[in-house]
Amino acid sequence: MPKENFSVALTDDEIKILLDITHKGNSYSALEIMHANILLSTNDNSPIKKTNREVAEQFQISTTTVNKIRKTYAEGGLENALRRRTRVTGPMLSKITGDIEAQIIATALSPPPEGRARWTLRLLAEHCVENQYIVTISHTAIGEMLNTNQVKPHIGKYWCIPKENDAGFVANMEDILTVYERTYDPMMPVICMDEKPIQFLGETRARIDAKPLRIDPDEGIVKPGELRK
Repeated sequence: MPKENFSVALTDDEIKILLDITHKGNSYSALEIMHANILLSTNDNSPIKKTNREVAEQFQISTTTVNKIRKTYAEGGLENALRRRTRVTGPMLSKITGDIEAQIIATALSPPPEGRARWTLRLLAEHCVENQYIVTISHTAIGEMLNTNQVKPHIGKYWCIPKENDAGFVANMEDILTVYERTYDPMMPVICMDEKPIQFLGETRARIDAKPLRIDPDEGIVKPGELRK
């Protein structure tokens, strides 16, 4: 559906007002000066009228913005077109409070539900609603919140200890251990490159949980988080 073409037919008095704004830049805001230039450039009565696209490229804005300024002039007059519209209602407050954010981060860093290898954004969203942390929340909002706090539960590092439900890792590990168990053959020696000269380590270590972004209480500066290991 084509966009509606709004009429901007400036009168001589309006042109004089707009030229005064563009010439006396210090007395007006940058927004008012830009809107004045846009109205002058797209004046239907001008022989050198520019198209919305040409004006958008000139001021590095979208054609939608140019068309919106023309629409404001056509429907509300010059005064409304020059100035930013005042918000009638207050800004919508975020549904994610500090308490909810803390609960989501704690959940994301906790062990996943049984049968799951890790927490996903959709799984976190369902968990928050089921446990009545919040009435409704999208997985996108949770992703943005975790990213802001530099919490990345989907990223982790692990070595010899197989990750739960990771069949591919276990299969590859068993292939390597099978090679280690081969009978010594001087014609086909097995060379093992390892961090320690020890095979078949019997000791296992508990995983280190991830830590989100935090503020040092003594220095008052932001400290980076840590991956789950």
